[in-house]
Amino acid sequence: MNSGTRTIVKFLRETPLQSEDDFKRVRFGHKDIANTLTSIVSICETPFTIGLFGKWGSGKSSIAYLAAAALRKKGIPTVIFDVWKHEGDSLRRSFLREFVRQMKSPENDNLDAEFELDDRMNNAVTRVNDGEFKVNWTKVKQARTAFVFAVAVLVVFALAASYFDLIQVYERILGFTLGSLLGGGFLLWLVKNATQFLGTETTTFSVERLSDPHEFEDEFVRILRETHRPKCLIVFDNLDRVSHELALKSLSTIKTFLEPKDIEVEEKSVVFLIPCDDSAIREHIRAVYVAQAANNSKSTYSPDEFQKKFFNTVVRIPDFYPTELESFTVSCLEETGLKDLSDSGIAWMITYAYRDNPRQVIQFVNILLSHYMLIQEREGQERDFELGYAKRNRREICLFLLLQHRHPDLMAELTSRGIGALEDIPDDLGRKELNEDLESLRSLAKDVSSVAKITNLRPYTALRQSDQERHFPGLDRLYVLCEDNKISDAIKAAEDIPQIKENHLDFVRAVQAEFGSKRNPITAAYFLNSVLHVLEALNIKVDSTRCSAVYSAMDSRLRKRIEIIAPGLLRRTLLQVCPHLAPALGEMWMDRIEDILGDDHLKKKSGAFVRVALEEMADNETLTVGFEGRIKSSLTAHFSGDIEVARQFTQTGEQQQKYLDAKYVSDFTRSISETDILLLENEDSDKPLCPSRLYILGKFLDNLLPVSVLSLAVPKITLLMDTLREGGWESEHSTRWKALIRGVLEFVVSHETISHDDVPEIDELSDAAINTFSAIPGAEQCIAVPLMELLLDRASESTADRLQEHLNEFYAEANLGGLKYVIDLVDDREGFVTVSRNAATLKDRAMSDPLIFAYFYSHLSTGRRSDWLVEWLTYDTKLALEFVRKRGYRIPQKDRFLRAVLELAGQSDITMRSGCYEVLNATKCNNNLQLVEQYITQVIELIRDVDSSSQEAAFKAIQGMGFLDRLQKREITKAAFVWVIGLPPNERLQLSTLRCIEFWSPHLTTDEADQLVPLCFDDLVIKSHQTDTIDLGFGILVKASPSYLDKDRKLNYDDLKRAYEEESDVLIKQAIARGLNRLKPSKPQRGEKTYWAWVDSLPLE
Repeated sequence: MNSGTRTIVKFLRETPLQSEDDFKRVRFGHKDIANTLTSIVSICETPFTIGLFGKWGSGKSSIAYLAAAALRKKGIPTVIFDVWKHEGDSLRRSFLREFVRQMKSPENDNLDAEFELDDRMNNAVTRVNDGEFKVNWTKVKQARTAFVFAVAVLVVFALAASYFDLIQVYERILGFTLGSLLGGGFLLWLVKNATQFLGTETTTFSVERLSDPHEFEDEFVRILRETHRPKCLIVFDNLDRVSHELALKSLSTIKTFLEPKDIEVEEKSVVFLIPCDDSAIREHIRAVYVAQAANNSKSTYSPDEFQKKFFNTVVRIPDFYPTELESFTVSCLEETGLKDLSDSGIAWMITYAYRDNPRQVIQFVNILLSHYMLIQEREGQERDFELGYAKRNRREICLFLLLQHRHPDLMAELTSRGIGALEDIPDDLGRKELNEDLESLRSLAKDVSSVAKITNLRPYTALRQSDQERHFPGLDRLYVLCEDNKISDAIKAAEDIPQIKENHLDFVRAVQAEFGSKRNPITAAYFLNSVLHVLEALNIKVDSTRCSAVYSAMDSRLRKRIEIIAPGLLRRTLLQVCPHLAPALGEMWMDRIEDILGDDHLKKKSGAFVRVALEEMADNETLTVGFEGRIKSSLTAHFSGDIEVARQFTQTGEQQQKYLDAKYVSDFTRSISETDILLLENEDSDKPLCPSRLYILGKFLDNLLPVSVLSLAVPKITLLMDTLREGGWESEHSTRWKALIRGVLEFVVSHETISHDDVPEIDELSDAAINTFSAIPGAEQCIAVPLMELLLDRASESTADRLQEHLNEFYAEANLGGLKYVIDLVDDREGFVTVSRNAATLKDRAMSDPLIFAYFYSHLSTGRRSDWLVEWLTYDTKLALEFVRKRGYRIPQKDRFLRAVLELAGQSDITMRSGCYEVLNATKCNNNLQLVEQYITQVIELIRDVDSSSQEAAFKAIQGMGFLDRLQKREITKAAFVWVIGLPPNERLQLSTLRCIEFWSPHLTTDEADQLVPLCFDDLVIKSHQTDTIDLGFGILVKASPSYLDKDRKLNYDDLKRAYEEESDVLIKQAIARGLNRLKPSKPQRGEKTYWAWVDSLPLE
């Protein structure tokens, strides 16, 4: 760490809790779990296997040590065997050695110190035995030959001595020789070589070290018999960390030689505890047994079943509470002694990332501490980071290390690719595992974004800065992105450097110097292209001097690589500041275009540049000054069939005159093929698409068209139609058919000067249109109709007749959609509907179909709309009235229409009259006094008609005539009254007319109402058996207010009382009671109190 900020820090210990001091720091309820295990071990029958399940780092080993300490205090020795530690050794051999060692330890004291393992535990044993004395006859037989040879020599010498009479000399020599041999040398030789002739028999016994499972089992039984206490616990720790084979071998060992039947006889019991991640154990089992089972189609093996059979019981470490784990993380950070790390945000991020693993929390805190110390070491003046950088960015440092620690492969990939920001990471990294890892990384970064965000990874990956980065942090990464032509990434990187906008002049000078240092033309071009995009994105303007310098560099160094730099970019940046450079830049482009067009390889590689450059020159004539002819030649030679280029150079007539000629147009026409039906375009949003080449063919100037253009075009058009017809009709083809017909329309309409003089070609085109019409199913035949209409006046007489025949068929049967399609393409839509050769047919269709009428109506003038509506009333009154009603009665010349409605009402049946009166009421007769008077007269006539249906129609009309003034209402009411009173008494019961009187009873005079009282009492109330008629009578009586004290009226009231009492129908009685209550005076007089008291007693419901 920097000497100015040196602090005493502490790295956290990662080992399990083992000592008494450690046990004081137990967390997460581990002590309760250890106590539970202690109880299980104390009371369980043996042999017994316990599984302690938990994820890696969840504290399984610490729990095992806690339980072991508690059991030892209760007199149950415990052996903890670390399988991972002994992975490279023989499992059984290592276990027995470790078992004896720990049993002898002071903590357990369960074996005598003198106890030793079998000598064969580690090495083989050799023994030798001596036998009886034996002669080595083989050596004797080998010596016999030498002895016989010596005797033979002596005999020969004796014979020779006897022959020469030297026998005495021979005897002396022989005696001397034999004496010497026997006296000294022979004895020495005999001693030296006696063992070769004489010896004892020796037997050697060699015993191999223990290897057979039964031998290990016997040895384990022997050890247990020597232990002092009846029960012990054996812990197999870290079993989930070893290889598949060793894990399964350990489990098999427990179930084979570690659970011998002899132990039960000797009253020695063993309990096994296996702390492990059960998912890892399942993976071990699956990798070994399931893989073996896969080779045998008849064999199945379930890891879950294996675990169920193996473990007698299971204790699972519960999930941690987030607050509990966060508290643990906080204590870990505090324990480091570095106050800067005692940050709630850091603690929360670590807890969130490792919410199930306290050990990983410890590991990560140590990693964080190391990196934090390194960054602090590089803080200070003229160093990589300013003072306080680590503290200000501590959360970002923590986030980066979390991402790196959890996703090491992915972070390494990002570094190798030069990706410096998380948002710059592409969605597809080319490898499935990286893409899956990326999804997890993004999720983590998003979830902690409220606490920390990282915009630039590079400071945390390199932990250093260059001189340029000190002025513009991240500039080196920006240069790399520019050299790689990663434009969007470069722009984002530049946007993340705020100093660029603050000091853009220095930035421009820096990138200009960097550009000048690029000696490779391709690298320089890529760099310049990206830098110009960055400057444009940041809205940084470059002065004319530097623009001129850039152009000079391009002219001298990049002429053969100019295609790398986007033409539109140069226009927007370079030419915007220095427009005088346009001709020179255009010529540079043209030189490169001709180079590319002359080389097939370059043409294939850089064809896109050629098109874009030509597009720029088509839009900006200053780029083509002085070499228009070169462009024309290139277009005719290389692009007569190119739809994109053609589109650019046909935008204006001036362009066509300058860059195109008749040969280009002829070649373009010849380039039309059946595949062009797939390429559609549209510049008018209110018109359908059309094939691109036909669309452009219609845009060519007439003076550029060759004389034979129609003879060239019609076969091509016919080819396109034939192509679609041969493909059969599918709904998705509709768009292409419409586009094709639209293209032909555009072509014919655009070139009126030639179409009238080419009748044979027009007839050929008409035949194709008719064939198309016939090939399309009924509802879609509308697609061909606009073209047939257009050709009708241009074709020969016989062809025109055939066209008209099909058109008549179409207009007589087409649905609304088909008619709309045709009419929407017509300029004079009203004329087409009203005065064209098909107007009568179209009008008949409209009168019988309200939807068609509504569509045609929308294209009519005000006068014609009124004419059609009035005519429609006669044709189909109901449809016409419904149409007007749905439009909210907003119609032209409303008086005229309403007058026709009223006139029609007088001639129609009762049902139709009601509909007409509804319209008149809804429109209030358009406030036309004359029309209102006529309406009143017609209603009065109906009121006076003895026909009940006429009276009912009048009553319905009156209910909607609330717009009338008081006098007009009085007029109708009086007319009704006079007519009823004028009838003979026995004919006055005209219910609907009386309802009209009752509806407007306020307009009756008292005298008129009095005249109706007898009729109301006798006929409407007393004699009626209908509640609505009774209500009608009382409604009129309310207006008359007859008094009970009146002699004649008293009789009526009394008769009504008798009728009530005699009536058995409850509803009738309730209706009479309600009516009487309406007639009751507010303050009854003396002579009538009794009667009204009786009325009060009547039930109303």
